[in-house]
Amino acid sequence: MNIEDYELLYIEPSRSDISNFRNIIKKQGDFTCKNLIDTLSISDAANGFTFGYVSLFMKAQLGRRSINSFSDKFFLKAFVLCNYSQLLPDELHIQLICSMNKTGKLLMEVVENKAREMNVKRLTLEALAIPKLRSWYESLGFQFVRDRFIDPKLPKLFYMVKYI
Repeated sequence: MNIEDYELLYIEPSRSDISNFRNIIKKQGDFTCKNLIDTLSISDAANGFTFGYVSLFMKAQLGRRSINSFSDKFFLKAFVLCNYSQLLPDELHIQLICSMNKTGKLLMEVVENKAREMNVKRLTLEALAIPKLRSWYESLGFQFVRDRFIDPKLPKLFYMVKYI
């Protein structure tokens, strides 16, 4: 199947085409994240994840210009990047999730299903400390644990957990 045939693609670092996905997340991630997350954080997440999912759609091509770059052919609609460690086998950390057009809930459902397949008991994440965002995660079953401050120059985060 071609990439165009998928609504949601599973990605992991061992894919032969992983550099395409890393590049599109780095190039378009700030737009997909509505400019709420700095590009360095997006780049770090794109370089250091265990697995994830992306939702892409093909851009319309106008004229005869040849498009060779993967990130010029596709538009990044949504993505989620997760970390799993053998040191914490009961936990899956959602490192970064960004979406447009209400695909966030779909991404969370897919991640939760994958976590169940892995026999994970707990999902964790750190969300920007925006009350509306906290409420959205709580509507999905996450519980607020504590505020988290990484750096005084960076925004406060909500550390949240969901037991599955």
